[in-house]
Amino acid sequence: MSPQEIRNIVLEAVKDNLKFHRINLDVNDNTELFKLKSTIDSMGVIGLIVDIESRLAEKGIEISLISEKSLADKDSPFKNVSTLTDFIVKTLNTQ
Repeated sequence: MSPQEIRNIVLEAVKDNLKFHRINLDVNDNTELFKLKSTIDSMGVIGLIVDIESRLAEKGIEISLISEKSLADKDSPFKNVSTLTDFIVKTLNTQ
């Protein structure tokens, strides 16, 4: 799967999650995922992560986005859509 396809999955998951919570927000590569916590609760953020993992699994990609590495990384992969996409691509390339 190409980085662009992964990016599209992340973008669509974020858009759908916000729509579910009736939040109107323009979503792009720079949309800060941690700032969503101020808009949706922590369970909503976890739901978003699970949704992204599920969408990837539907495409045959098994990945866990929450790990010691992702949580301990000083440059959080959950900063924004772009950093999460890069993290997924990098993780898949090392598997």
